[in-house]
Amino acid sequence: MEALTDDLAGPAYDVLSADELDELIAGLEPTADAAKTIDD
Repeated sequence: MEALTDDLAGPAYDVLSADELDELIAGLEPTADAAKTIDD
C-alpha cells in the first residue's frame, strides 16, 4: 500500500522546484512531529 501511494504522489512532487519542495517539507514538519507524539 505504501509503495502505491508513493508511486501516485511522485508526479506531484516532480513539478515542484527544490525551493518549493523544501518549503513544503518545512511546512509539514509540525504535523509530522504531532503525529509522532500521538503515536508514541
